[in-house]
Amino acid sequence: LHDALPICPAKLAVESGADGAINVKLAGRANIDKLRDINPHPLLRKLSGNPEWNVDIAVQNKKSRVLLTSSLLGLQSDLPAPLAKRAEVSVPLRFEMKDLNAQQSLLSVQYGALLNANILRAKDKAGVWNIRRGNINFANIAKKSDRDGLWISGTLPLVSMEGWGGLLASGDNGDAGTQISIAGADLLIQKLTGYGNVVNDLHVTASSRAGLVTAQVAAREVNGELSWQGSGRQPGDNGRLQARLKNLDLGMADSEGGKKNQPETNSQAATAGNVALPVIDVTVDKLSFKGRQLGRLELLAQPHEKDYQLDHMRLSNPDGTLLVDGTWKVSADEAQTRVNFRLDISDAGNMLARTGYPNSVKNGSGKMEGTFAWPGAPAMYSSARLNGKLSLDTGKGQFLQIEPGIGKLLSILSLQALPKHITLDFEDVFSKGFQFDNITGTADIKQGVINTDNLKIEGSSAKVTMKGQIDLNNETQNLRVRIVPTVGNSVALISAFV
Repeated sequence: LHDALPICPAKLAVESGADGAINVKLAGRANIDKLRDINPHPLLRKLSGNPEWNVDIAVQNKKSRVLLTSSLLGLQSDLPAPLAKRAEVSVPLRFEMKDLNAQQSLLSVQYGALLNANILRAKDKAGVWNIRRGNINFANIAKKSDRDGLWISGTLPLVSMEGWGGLLASGDNGDAGTQISIAGADLLIQKLTGYGNVVNDLHVTASSRAGLVTAQVAAREVNGELSWQGSGRQPGDNGRLQARLKNLDLGMADSEGGKKNQPETNSQAATAGNVALPVIDVTVDKLSFKGRQLGRLELLAQPHEKDYQLDHMRLSNPDGTLLVDGTWKVSADEAQTRVNFRLDISDAGNMLARTGYPNSVKNGSGKMEGTFAWPGAPAMYSSARLNGKLSLDTGKGQFLQIEPGIGKLLSILSLQALPKHITLDFEDVFSKGFQFDNITGTADIKQGVINTDNLKIEGSSAKVTMKGQIDLNNETQNLRVRIVPTVGNSVALISAFV
Protein backbone atom coordinates (compact mmCIF):
# COMPACT_ATOMS: atom_id res chain seq x y z
CA LEU A 1 0.00 0.00 0.00
CA HIS A 2 2.80 2.38 0.82
CA ASP A 3 4.27 1.99 -2.66
CA ALA A 4 0.95 2.11 -4.49
CA LEU A 5 -0.85 4.91 -2.61
CA PRO A 6 0.39 8.16 -1.02
CA ILE A 7 -0.78 7.14 2.48
CA CYS A 8 1.57 6.78 5.40
CA PRO A 9 0.90 5.32 7.86
CA ALA A 10 -2.19 3.24 6.98
CA LYS A 11 -4.03 0.42 8.72
CA LEU A 12 -5.84 -2.39 6.94
CA ALA A 13 -8.35 -4.83 8.42
CA VAL A 14 -10.15 -7.51 6.42
CA GLU A 15 -13.06 -9.63 7.64
CA SER A 16 -15.09 -12.32 5.91
CA GLY A 17 -18.70 -12.97 6.78
CA ALA A 18 -21.60 -15.20 5.88
CA ASP A 19 -22.60 -15.75 2.26
CA GLY A 20 -19.13 -14.78 1.03
CA ALA A 21 -19.32 -11.18 2.31
CA ILE A 22 -15.99 -9.35 2.64
CA ASN A 23 -15.52 -6.21 4.75
CA VAL A 24 -12.41 -4.08 4.44
CA LYS A 25 -11.49 -1.18 6.71
CA LEU A 26 -8.74 1.25 5.79
CA ALA A 27 -7.51 4.18 7.87
CA GLY A 28 -4.63 6.49 7.15
CA ARG A 29 -3.35 9.97 6.60
CA ALA A 30 -3.14 11.38 3.08
CA ASN A 31 0.14 12.80 1.84
CA ILE A 32 -0.87 15.46 -0.69
CA ASP A 33 2.73 16.05 -1.81
CA LYS A 34 3.21 12.39 -2.76
CA LEU A 35 -0.21 12.29 -4.39
CA ARG A 36 0.81 15.28 -6.50
CA ASP A 37 3.92 13.40 -7.67
CA ILE A 38 1.80 10.43 -8.75
CA ASN A 39 -1.06 12.43 -10.29
CA PRO A 40 -0.09 15.89 -11.64
CA HIS A 41 -3.70 17.11 -11.80
CA PRO A 42 -3.72 20.94 -11.62
CA LEU A 43 -6.27 20.83 -8.78
CA LEU A 44 -3.68 19.22 -6.52
CA ARG A 45 -1.37 22.22 -6.89
CA LYS A 46 -3.87 24.17 -4.80
CA LEU A 47 -3.98 21.58 -1.98
CA SER A 48 -1.51 20.79 0.81
CA GLY A 49 -1.43 19.04 4.18
CA ASN A 50 -1.95 15.56 5.66
CA PRO A 51 -5.61 15.01 6.56
CA GLU A 52 -6.77 11.74 8.13
CA TRP A 53 -9.29 9.54 6.31
CA ASN A 54 -11.24 6.32 6.72
CA VAL A 55 -12.54 3.92 4.07
CA ASP A 56 -15.04 1.09 4.55
CA ILE A 57 -15.48 -1.41 1.70
CA ALA A 58 -18.14 -4.10 1.65
CA VAL A 59 -18.34 -6.71 -1.15
CA GLN A 60 -21.07 -9.32 -1.52
CA ASN A 61 -22.74 -11.05 -4.49
CA LYS A 62 -20.55 -9.13 -6.95
CA LYS A 63 -21.79 -5.83 -5.54
CA SER A 64 -19.60 -3.38 -3.65
CA ARG A 65 -20.11 -0.41 -1.37
CA VAL A 66 -17.30 2.07 -0.72
CA LEU A 67 -17.58 4.74 1.98
CA LEU A 68 -14.90 7.41 2.46
CA THR A 69 -15.08 9.83 5.41
CA SER A 70 -12.74 12.55 6.66
CA SER A 71 -12.84 15.68 8.78
CA LEU A 72 -10.28 17.26 6.38
CA LEU A 73 -8.55 18.72 9.42
CA GLY A 74 -5.03 19.63 8.34
CA LEU A 75 -5.94 20.09 4.66
CA GLN A 76 -5.17 23.53 3.24
CA SER A 77 -7.10 24.51 0.12
CA ASP A 78 -6.06 27.54 -1.92
CA LEU A 79 -8.85 26.98 -4.41
CA PRO A 80 -11.12 29.95 -5.17
CA ALA A 81 -14.26 30.53 -3.11
CA PRO A 82 -16.36 28.63 -2.20
CA LEU A 83 -13.76 25.83 -2.00
CA ALA A 84 -11.06 27.75 -0.10
CA LYS A 85 -10.25 26.27 3.31
CA ARG A 86 -7.71 26.82 6.10
CA ALA A 87 -5.81 23.84 7.49
CA GLU A 88 -7.08 24.34 11.06
CA VAL A 89 -10.74 24.28 9.96
CA SER A 90 -12.64 20.98 10.09
CA VAL A 91 -15.13 20.28 7.29
CA PRO A 92 -16.84 16.82 7.26
CA LEU A 93 -16.47 15.00 3.96
CA ARG A 94 -18.51 11.91 3.11
CA PHE A 95 -18.35 10.04 -0.21
CA GLU A 96 -20.25 6.82 -0.90
CA MET A 97 -20.27 4.67 -4.05
CA LYS A 98 -22.77 1.80 -4.10
CA ASP A 99 -23.35 -0.76 -6.85
CA LEU A 100 -26.99 -1.33 -7.73
CA ASN A 101 -26.08 -3.96 -10.34
CA ALA A 102 -23.27 -4.63 -12.79
CA GLN A 103 -24.33 -1.70 -14.98
CA GLN A 104 -25.46 0.91 -12.44
CA SER A 105 -24.08 2.58 -9.33
CA LEU A 106 -25.23 5.30 -6.97
CA LEU A 107 -22.86 8.07 -5.83
CA SER A 108 -23.48 10.42 -2.92
CA VAL A 109 -21.26 13.27 -1.69
CA GLN A 110 -21.51 15.60 1.29
CA TYR A 111 -19.05 18.43 1.92
CA GLY A 112 -19.90 20.19 5.17
CA ALA A 113 -22.95 22.40 4.90
CA LEU A 114 -21.91 23.59 1.46
CA LEU A 115 -22.69 20.70 -0.87
CA ASN A 116 -24.87 17.59 -1.07
CA ALA A 117 -25.11 15.38 -4.15
CA ASN A 118 -26.89 12.20 -5.25
CA ILE A 119 -25.94 10.81 -8.67
CA LEU A 120 -27.05 7.69 -10.54
CA ARG A 121 -24.63 6.56 -13.23
CA ALA A 122 -24.85 3.75 -15.79
CA LYS A 123 -22.34 1.98 -18.02
CA ASP A 124 -22.97 1.95 -21.76
CA LYS A 125 -22.03 -0.79 -24.24
CA ALA A 126 -18.54 0.71 -24.65
CA GLY A 127 -17.92 0.50 -20.93
CA VAL A 128 -18.12 4.27 -20.39
CA TRP A 129 -19.93 5.49 -17.28
CA ASN A 130 -22.56 8.17 -17.97
CA ILE A 131 -24.68 10.12 -15.52
CA ARG A 132 -28.32 9.17 -15.99
CA ARG A 133 -29.75 11.47 -13.38
CA GLY A 134 -28.62 13.35 -10.34
CA ASN A 135 -28.92 16.37 -8.07
CA ILE A 136 -26.17 18.64 -6.73
CA ASN A 137 -27.50 21.01 -4.12
CA PHE A 138 -25.78 23.81 -2.25
CA ALA A 139 -26.81 24.61 1.33
CA ASN A 140 -29.63 22.03 1.28
CA ILE A 141 -30.01 18.25 1.29
CA ALA A 142 -29.96 16.81 -2.23
CA LYS A 143 -32.98 14.64 -2.98
CA LYS A 144 -32.94 11.72 -5.37
CA SER A 145 -33.60 12.97 -8.86
CA ASP A 146 -36.72 11.87 -10.71
CA ARG A 147 -35.67 13.32 -14.08
CA ASP A 148 -32.85 12.55 -16.48
CA GLY A 149 -29.63 14.54 -16.43
CA LEU A 150 -27.54 16.28 -13.79
CA TRP A 151 -29.26 19.22 -12.09
CA ILE A 152 -27.63 21.87 -9.88
CA SER A 153 -29.56 24.02 -7.41
CA GLY A 154 -29.32 25.85 -4.10
CA THR A 155 -27.64 28.92 -2.61
CA LEU A 156 -23.96 29.84 -2.58
CA PRO A 157 -22.82 32.60 -0.20
CA LEU A 158 -19.64 33.55 -2.09
CA VAL A 159 -18.12 32.60 -5.44
CA SER A 160 -14.92 33.95 -6.99
CA MET A 161 -14.55 34.19 -10.76
CA GLU A 162 -10.75 34.25 -10.46
CA GLY A 163 -8.35 31.37 -10.03
CA TRP A 164 -10.18 28.66 -11.99
CA GLY A 165 -8.12 28.85 -15.17
CA GLY A 166 -6.54 25.49 -15.99
CA LEU A 167 -7.82 23.81 -12.81
CA LEU A 168 -10.51 21.74 -14.48
CA ALA A 169 -8.23 20.05 -16.98
CA SER A 170 -8.83 16.35 -16.65
CA GLY A 171 -6.26 14.95 -19.05
CA ASP A 172 -6.79 11.66 -20.84
CA ASN A 173 -8.96 9.41 -18.72
CA GLY A 174 -9.46 6.77 -21.35
CA ASP A 175 -12.73 5.05 -22.09
CA ALA A 176 -13.36 4.25 -18.45
CA GLY A 177 -13.95 7.86 -17.49
CA THR A 178 -17.36 9.19 -16.50
CA GLN A 179 -18.96 11.53 -19.04
CA ILE A 180 -20.46 14.55 -17.31
CA SER A 181 -22.96 16.98 -18.78
CA ILE A 182 -25.21 19.36 -16.86
CA ALA A 183 -28.89 19.27 -17.75
CA GLY A 184 -29.88 22.41 -15.87
CA ALA A 185 -29.29 24.72 -12.92
CA ASP A 186 -31.20 27.00 -10.58
CA LEU A 187 -28.74 28.87 -8.36
CA LEU A 188 -28.66 31.92 -6.14
CA ILE A 189 -25.16 33.35 -5.67
CA GLN A 190 -25.28 35.86 -2.86
CA LYS A 191 -21.94 37.45 -3.81
CA LEU A 192 -19.95 36.93 -7.01
CA THR A 193 -16.53 38.62 -7.13
CA GLY A 194 -13.54 38.88 -9.44
CA TYR A 195 -11.34 41.22 -11.46
CA GLY A 196 -12.42 44.30 -9.54
CA ASN A 197 -16.13 43.53 -9.90
CA VAL A 198 -18.88 42.35 -7.58
CA VAL A 199 -22.42 41.10 -8.28
CA ASN A 200 -24.88 40.70 -5.43
CA ASP A 201 -27.81 38.26 -5.28
CA LEU A 202 -27.26 36.78 -8.72
CA HIS A 203 -29.98 34.36 -9.81
CA VAL A 204 -28.88 31.87 -12.50
CA THR A 205 -31.22 29.52 -14.32
CA ALA A 206 -29.69 27.30 -17.00
CA SER A 207 -30.53 24.40 -19.26
CA SER A 208 -28.62 22.22 -21.71
CA ARG A 209 -29.71 20.60 -24.93
CA ALA A 210 -27.68 18.98 -27.70
CA GLY A 211 -24.44 20.43 -26.37
CA LEU A 212 -25.77 24.01 -26.11
CA VAL A 213 -25.96 25.45 -22.59
CA THR A 214 -28.11 28.56 -22.13
CA ALA A 215 -28.39 30.57 -18.92
CA GLN A 216 -30.51 33.47 -17.74
CA VAL A 217 -28.72 35.76 -15.26
CA ALA A 218 -30.56 38.32 -13.16
CA ALA A 219 -29.13 40.80 -10.66
CA ARG A 220 -28.99 44.55 -10.22
CA GLU A 221 -25.52 44.60 -11.79
CA VAL A 222 -26.21 42.26 -14.73
CA ASN A 223 -29.25 41.02 -16.63
CA GLY A 224 -29.53 38.95 -19.77
CA GLU A 225 -28.77 35.63 -21.43
CA LEU A 226 -25.55 33.63 -21.83
CA SER A 227 -24.96 30.61 -24.02
CA TRP A 228 -22.07 28.18 -24.41
CA GLN A 229 -21.55 25.85 -27.34
CA GLY A 230 -18.87 23.29 -26.53
CA SER A 231 -15.82 22.74 -28.70
CA GLY A 232 -16.34 20.70 -31.86
CA ARG A 233 -14.27 18.11 -33.59
CA GLN A 234 -12.79 20.48 -36.16
CA PRO A 235 -9.25 21.82 -35.49
CA GLY A 236 -9.38 25.28 -33.93
CA ASP A 237 -12.99 24.94 -32.78
CA ASN A 238 -12.66 25.80 -29.09
CA GLY A 239 -16.32 26.53 -28.46
CA ARG A 240 -18.38 29.70 -28.52
CA LEU A 241 -19.45 31.95 -25.66
CA GLN A 242 -22.29 34.32 -26.48
CA ALA A 243 -23.75 37.01 -24.22
CA ARG A 244 -26.80 39.16 -24.86
CA LEU A 245 -27.09 41.42 -21.84
CA LYS A 246 -29.53 44.21 -21.09
CA ASN A 247 -27.15 45.85 -18.64
CA LEU A 248 -23.73 45.25 -17.14
CA ASP A 249 -22.19 47.32 -14.33
CA LEU A 250 -18.41 46.91 -13.94
CA GLY A 251 -15.85 48.14 -11.43
CA MET A 252 -18.25 48.04 -8.47
CA ALA A 253 -15.85 46.23 -6.08
CA ASP A 254 -13.87 48.21 -3.52
CA SER A 255 -10.41 49.38 -4.56
CA GLU A 256 -8.66 47.12 -2.05
CA GLY A 257 -10.21 44.01 -3.57
CA GLY A 258 -9.27 45.13 -7.05
CA LYS A 259 -5.64 45.70 -6.09
CA LYS A 260 -5.42 42.35 -4.35
CA ASN A 261 -6.72 40.56 -7.43
CA GLN A 262 -4.41 42.22 -9.93
CA PRO A 263 -1.26 40.08 -9.46
CA GLU A 264 -3.25 36.87 -9.96
CA THR A 265 -4.86 38.33 -13.05
CA ASN A 266 -1.47 39.12 -14.57
CA SER A 267 -0.10 35.70 -13.63
CA GLN A 268 -2.97 33.98 -15.37
CA ALA A 269 -2.62 36.22 -18.39
CA ALA A 270 1.04 35.29 -18.70
CA THR A 271 0.13 31.63 -19.26
CA ALA A 272 -3.11 32.16 -21.15
CA GLY A 273 -1.35 31.42 -24.43
CA ASN A 274 -1.49 27.74 -23.48
CA VAL A 275 -5.28 27.84 -23.14
CA ALA A 276 -7.63 27.11 -26.05
CA LEU A 277 -9.65 30.32 -26.29
CA PRO A 278 -13.22 30.21 -27.65
CA VAL A 279 -15.12 32.59 -29.86
CA ILE A 280 -16.49 35.42 -27.70
CA ASP A 281 -19.57 37.26 -28.98
CA VAL A 282 -20.94 39.91 -26.60
CA THR A 283 -23.61 42.59 -26.83
CA VAL A 284 -24.48 44.82 -23.87
CA ASP A 285 -27.28 47.33 -24.33
CA LYS A 286 -26.26 49.46 -21.32
CA LEU A 287 -22.66 49.20 -20.12
CA SER A 288 -21.50 51.19 -17.11
CA PHE A 289 -18.26 51.44 -15.18
CA LYS A 290 -18.25 52.55 -11.53
CA GLY A 291 -21.73 53.94 -12.02
CA ARG A 292 -20.89 55.93 -15.16
CA GLN A 293 -22.94 55.13 -18.26
CA LEU A 294 -20.66 54.24 -21.19
CA GLY A 295 -23.28 53.16 -23.74
CA ARG A 296 -23.87 50.12 -25.94
CA LEU A 297 -21.10 47.54 -26.36
CA GLU A 298 -20.69 45.11 -29.27
CA LEU A 299 -17.69 42.76 -29.32
CA LEU A 300 -16.55 39.81 -31.38
CA ALA A 301 -13.24 38.01 -30.78
CA GLN A 302 -12.06 34.63 -32.05
CA PRO A 303 -9.00 32.48 -32.76
CA HIS A 304 -7.30 33.17 -36.07
CA GLU A 305 -4.58 30.71 -37.08
CA LYS A 306 -2.03 30.93 -34.22
CA ASP A 307 -3.30 34.27 -32.86
CA TYR A 308 -6.40 35.50 -31.06
CA GLN A 309 -8.11 38.30 -32.92
CA LEU A 310 -10.46 41.07 -31.85
CA ASP A 311 -12.52 41.41 -35.01
CA HIS A 312 -14.34 44.44 -33.72
CA MET A 313 -15.40 46.25 -30.59
CA ARG A 314 -17.87 49.11 -30.79
CA LEU A 315 -18.83 51.28 -27.82
CA SER A 316 -21.41 53.89 -28.72
CA ASN A 317 -23.46 56.57 -26.95
CA PRO A 318 -24.99 59.91 -27.97
CA ASP A 319 -21.67 61.69 -27.32
CA GLY A 320 -19.41 59.54 -29.48
CA THR A 321 -18.37 56.14 -30.80
CA LEU A 322 -15.25 54.11 -30.05
CA LEU A 323 -14.19 51.51 -32.64
CA VAL A 324 -11.44 49.01 -31.76
CA ASP A 325 -9.85 45.99 -33.41
CA GLY A 326 -6.63 44.17 -32.69
CA THR A 327 -4.57 41.02 -32.41
CA TRP A 328 -3.10 39.08 -29.52
CA LYS A 329 -0.07 37.04 -30.56
CA VAL A 330 -0.16 34.21 -28.05
CA SER A 331 3.07 32.35 -28.87
CA ALA A 332 5.55 32.57 -26.00
CA ASP A 333 8.45 33.85 -28.11
CA GLU A 334 6.55 36.81 -29.58
CA ALA A 335 3.61 37.40 -27.25
CA GLN A 336 2.20 40.86 -27.94
CA THR A 337 -1.09 42.74 -27.90
CA ARG A 338 -1.74 45.27 -30.65
CA VAL A 339 -4.83 47.48 -30.78
CA ASN A 340 -6.13 49.92 -33.41
CA PHE A 341 -8.75 52.45 -32.34
CA ARG A 342 -10.78 55.38 -33.62
CA LEU A 343 -12.83 57.66 -31.39
CA ASP A 344 -15.45 59.78 -33.16
CA ILE A 345 -16.50 62.58 -30.80
CA SER A 346 -19.87 64.34 -30.94
CA ASP A 347 -19.59 66.14 -27.58
CA ALA A 348 -16.18 66.01 -25.91
CA GLY A 349 -17.44 67.50 -22.65
CA ASN A 350 -20.14 64.90 -22.15
CA MET A 351 -17.83 62.08 -23.21
CA LEU A 352 -15.17 63.12 -20.68
CA ALA A 353 -17.87 63.25 -18.01
CA ARG A 354 -18.82 59.65 -18.84
CA THR A 355 -15.21 58.54 -18.35
CA GLY A 356 -14.67 60.27 -15.01
CA TYR A 357 -13.69 63.85 -15.87
CA PRO A 358 -16.83 65.96 -15.46
CA ASN A 359 -16.82 69.75 -15.90
CA SER A 360 -13.46 69.74 -17.69
CA VAL A 361 -14.49 70.62 -21.26
CA LYS A 362 -17.58 72.19 -22.78
CA ASN A 363 -18.73 71.08 -26.23
CA GLY A 364 -16.04 70.03 -28.69
CA SER A 365 -16.25 67.48 -31.50
CA GLY A 366 -13.79 65.67 -33.74
CA LYS A 367 -11.83 62.44 -33.78
CA MET A 368 -8.88 60.70 -32.16
CA GLU A 369 -7.26 57.62 -33.63
CA GLY A 370 -4.12 55.59 -33.23
CA THR A 371 -2.47 52.29 -32.42
CA PHE A 372 -1.28 50.82 -29.11
CA ALA A 373 1.01 47.84 -28.55
CA TRP A 374 2.53 46.18 -25.48
CA PRO A 375 4.26 42.87 -24.73
CA GLY A 376 2.18 39.93 -23.49
CA ALA A 377 -1.54 39.36 -23.12
CA PRO A 378 -4.21 42.10 -23.10
CA ALA A 379 -4.49 41.97 -19.31
CA MET A 380 -0.72 42.57 -19.00
CA TYR A 381 -1.07 46.20 -20.16
CA SER A 382 1.51 48.50 -18.62
CA SER A 383 1.94 52.19 -19.42
CA ALA A 384 5.72 51.79 -18.92
CA ARG A 385 5.85 49.33 -21.86
CA LEU A 386 3.32 51.04 -24.12
CA ASN A 387 4.22 51.90 -27.72
CA GLY A 388 2.13 53.40 -30.49
CA LYS A 389 0.93 56.49 -32.35
CA LEU A 390 -1.82 59.06 -31.74
CA SER A 391 -3.53 61.75 -33.78
CA LEU A 392 -6.14 64.30 -32.67
CA ASP A 393 -8.36 66.68 -34.59
CA THR A 394 -11.21 68.52 -32.81
CA GLY A 395 -13.62 71.33 -33.48
CA LYS A 396 -14.82 74.20 -31.28
CA GLY A 397 -14.99 73.85 -27.52
CA GLN A 398 -13.92 75.34 -24.21
CA PHE A 399 -11.70 74.18 -21.37
CA LEU A 400 -13.40 74.66 -18.02
CA GLN A 401 -11.72 75.05 -14.65
CA ILE A 402 -10.25 71.63 -13.87
CA GLU A 403 -9.72 70.58 -10.27
CA PRO A 404 -6.06 70.00 -9.33
CA GLY A 405 -5.09 66.35 -9.46
CA ILE A 406 -7.83 65.40 -11.91
CA GLY A 407 -6.82 64.77 -15.49
CA LYS A 408 -3.21 65.98 -15.52
CA LEU A 409 -3.06 65.87 -19.31
CA LEU A 410 -6.24 67.93 -19.52
CA SER A 411 -4.75 70.43 -17.07
CA ILE A 412 -1.75 70.78 -19.36
CA LEU A 413 -3.88 71.29 -22.46
CA SER A 414 -6.18 73.80 -20.73
CA LEU A 415 -3.19 75.98 -19.73
CA GLN A 416 -5.06 77.10 -16.62
CA ALA A 417 -1.90 76.80 -14.50
CA LEU A 418 -0.02 79.17 -16.81
CA PRO A 419 -0.65 82.41 -14.82
CA LYS A 420 1.06 80.85 -11.80
CA HIS A 421 4.33 80.42 -13.67
CA ILE A 422 4.76 83.63 -15.66
CA THR A 423 4.55 87.30 -14.86
CA LEU A 424 2.55 88.36 -17.89
CA ASP A 425 -1.18 88.63 -17.21
CA PHE A 426 -3.01 85.86 -19.09
CA GLU A 427 -5.64 85.50 -16.35
CA ASP A 428 -8.55 86.42 -18.60
CA VAL A 429 -7.32 84.21 -21.42
CA PHE A 430 -6.71 80.86 -19.72
CA SER A 431 -7.74 80.65 -16.07
CA LYS A 432 -11.46 81.18 -16.63
CA GLY A 433 -11.69 78.67 -19.44
CA PHE A 434 -9.83 78.87 -22.73
CA GLN A 435 -12.14 78.73 -25.75
CA PHE A 436 -10.63 76.90 -28.72
CA ASP A 437 -11.63 76.61 -32.35
CA ASN A 438 -9.47 73.62 -33.14
CA ILE A 439 -6.99 71.20 -31.54
CA THR A 440 -4.75 69.16 -33.85
CA GLY A 441 -1.61 67.13 -33.44
CA THR A 442 0.15 63.81 -33.68
CA ALA A 443 2.34 61.94 -31.20
CA ASP A 444 4.56 58.88 -30.95
CA ILE A 445 4.59 56.68 -27.86
CA LYS A 446 7.75 54.79 -26.92
CA GLN A 447 7.99 52.84 -23.66
CA GLY A 448 5.22 54.91 -22.10
CA VAL A 449 6.58 58.32 -23.13
CA ILE A 450 4.45 60.48 -25.46
CA ASN A 451 6.54 62.61 -27.84
CA THR A 452 4.95 65.39 -29.89
CA ASP A 453 6.29 68.30 -31.92
CA ASN A 454 3.14 69.64 -33.55
CA LEU A 455 0.29 69.89 -31.02
CA LYS A 456 -1.65 73.04 -31.87
CA ILE A 457 -4.54 74.75 -30.07
CA GLU A 458 -6.16 77.63 -31.93
CA GLY A 459 -8.63 80.04 -30.38
CA SER A 460 -9.88 83.56 -30.87
CA SER A 461 -7.90 84.80 -27.85
CA ALA A 462 -4.66 82.91 -28.43
CA LYS A 463 -2.81 80.42 -30.56
CA VAL A 464 -0.82 77.73 -28.73
CA THR A 465 1.79 75.22 -29.92
CA MET A 466 3.37 72.49 -27.79
CA LYS A 467 6.48 70.36 -28.21
CA GLY A 468 8.01 67.88 -25.80
CA GLN A 469 7.37 64.77 -23.77
CA ILE A 470 4.74 63.43 -21.38
CA ASP A 471 5.77 60.40 -19.28
CA LEU A 472 2.64 58.34 -18.59
CA ASN A 473 4.30 56.02 -16.09
CA ASN A 474 5.99 58.68 -13.93
CA GLU A 475 3.25 61.27 -14.56
CA THR A 476 5.74 63.97 -15.49
CA GLN A 477 5.99 66.31 -18.46
CA ASN A 478 8.72 68.31 -20.17
CA LEU A 479 7.03 70.65 -22.64
CA ARG A 480 7.91 73.77 -24.58
CA VAL A 481 4.79 75.91 -25.02
CA ARG A 482 4.46 78.88 -27.35
CA ILE A 483 1.50 81.22 -26.77
CA VAL A 484 0.52 84.03 -29.11
CA PRO A 485 -2.31 86.04 -27.46
CA THR A 486 -4.57 88.21 -29.59
CA VAL A 487 -6.95 91.05 -28.86
CA GLY A 488 -10.18 90.85 -30.83
CA ASN A 489 -9.40 90.29 -34.48
CA SER A 490 -6.10 92.16 -34.45
CA VAL A 491 -2.67 90.72 -35.05
CA ALA A 492 -0.84 89.15 -32.10
CA LEU A 493 0.45 91.69 -29.58
CA ILE A 494 2.73 89.46 -27.50
CA SER A 495 4.75 86.35 -28.16
CA ALA A 496 5.84 84.47 -25.04
CA PHE A 497 7.92 81.34 -24.56
CA VAL A 498 7.52 79.22 -21.42
